[in-house]
Amino acid sequence: MESFKELQEESDIIAIVTPTGDTIAIISLLGDSVITKVKVDNILKGECEEYLNIIEPVSLFYENVEEGNLSYVSSINGYNFMKQNKEYIVLLNKANNVDYSDELYVYHNVYLGKFPKA
Repeated sequence: MESFKELQEESDIIAIVTPTGDTIAIISLLGDSVITKVKVDNILKGECEEYLNIIEPVSLFYENVEEGNLSYVSSINGYNFMKQNKEYIVLLNKANNVDYSDELYVYHNVYLGKFPKA
């Protein structure tokens, strides 16, 4: 397990963010995931734009895609999807080798990269 000091040092960005509610499901050879757009409320380390796109390790399964009827959500080892309008402290790194129009970020550590702000 990494120490918090190591997590801080190795993360490009540490920020307090709020999900906007905008999500996009993506399917790739590396597995399904969701891109969640967040508003940056406060930057604690690094530099970034006012809005970021974070890859969350969550798969969304729809009963009817056209109507948007969500059937169920699957995640890696109990990862909890970010909830809209709730603040989180995130430790991020820029995503490499991802073909997407906007810049993407990933948690430095899936288990220790996101904390609900009390």
